[in-house]
Amino acid sequence: MKDLTEAVSAPENDQTWEIKDNFEVTALVGINKNIVINGNGHTLTFTTNIANEEEKGKNSFIQITGDADVKINDLTLDGKKNVYHCINVHGNGEDTKVNLDGVTMKNGEGYGLVNNSAYVTVKDIKTSGNGWGGINVDTAGKAPSKLIVESATINETGEDKSIKIENREIQNIEATIKDGEFAGEVLIDTTNIDGVSLEITGGEFNDKVYIKDDESAKNIKITGGTFATNVENYLAEDLHLVEIDGEYVVMDEEAYEGYLDDQRDSGRHSYSLKEGKTERDDEEE
Repeated sequence: MKDLTEAVSAPENDQTWEIKDNFEVTALVGINKNIVINGNGHTLTFTTNIANEEEKGKNSFIQITGDADVKINDLTLDGKKNVYHCINVHGNGEDTKVNLDGVTMKNGEGYGLVNNSAYVTVKDIKTSGNGWGGINVDTAGKAPSKLIVESATINETGEDKSIKIENREIQNIEATIKDGEFAGEVLIDTTNIDGVSLEITGGEFNDKVYIKDDESAKNIKITGGTFATNVENYLAEDLHLVEIDGEYVVMDEEAYEGYLDDQRDSGRHSYSLKEGKTERDDEEE
């Protein structure tokens, strides 16, 4: 491959690109077809400053549009602050599918990943050094958005927000976080709250998880994970939230009973749960 930008200037459907070395990129990589990119552990570095390009969609490292099915594997994108977003997806709802596996997105002026109106699944991704945060989900494309985070390390350095969910158009946004480490905030920030949902089934969250300016809590459902702040308002029914060494841990009934047994056996009788702090004095057998 002599020039990556030449290879993607007019991509054909069902191509596979093998990245065989570290490579410097000087122009936006535009994708609107079905493409598989295998990074093979290499790094693409953006060396021309396009971050301030005024034309929308022309200032990111990789721009994915149209009814594309795109898979990117085992690749690092280093924007060097020369791009706005590392990967920017503007899709057509479920007709646009993006799957990232083992992708690192770092040093963009904006977000590592933006999902506007597409169905995006990520696994073993990393973000760091992006000016606005790790992942942004929106519906600026005027079609529904879906995000599934299988696993991730978000905000290793220099990012205040791990995931921000907006809804500038009245469309559905469905986000699921299954596992990962999230150093920054996970935030729903939108006036169009209807149709927006976030489910968290696991992961480690080292900052707030919340809905801005909305105390209803109906749009976030938490069934697992470890949290830096009290997330009792978002806890699913029949689960317990226990504070252990300054962290809030979600437990089902079996795990909770085991926790209480451990407390009894160790001679400790204080515990915290979602209903508040409670003193437990077990009767001697």
